[in-house]
Amino acid sequence: RDGFQELSKYLFTLTQYATRYLTALDGVHTPLFSGCHFKDFTVNFQDRASLPDFDIQPELLAHGIFGGRALSPLFPELGDTYLYSISDLHSTEDIHTLGQAIRAVKEVH
Repeated sequence: RDGFQELSKYLFTLTQYATRYLTALDGVHTPLFSGCHFKDFTVNFQDRASLPDFDIQPELLAHGIFGGRALSPLFPELGDTYLYSISDLHSTEDIHTLGQAIRAVKEVH
């Protein structure tokens, strides 16, 4: 039982850290919805409206990162929004790596 409590605390804390870290990036808004987020959260690339056919996923894959599930096929009103997930295999370093990859992709496009 204690193990599950510790794991839950870790995942909750890391999810909150990820949303705060990523939202500090220019043109990135996360989470898209208010409320408490545990493991899963949305990431919206606001400045991609000028590039409607741009898909950030292949660009992140080139950096070795799976950037989440695109929500626009199911919810077109959300625009360039993806569902990201945190697991016990992730660390703050992984979140920093994701942030660096997003910055690199945004610089090219």
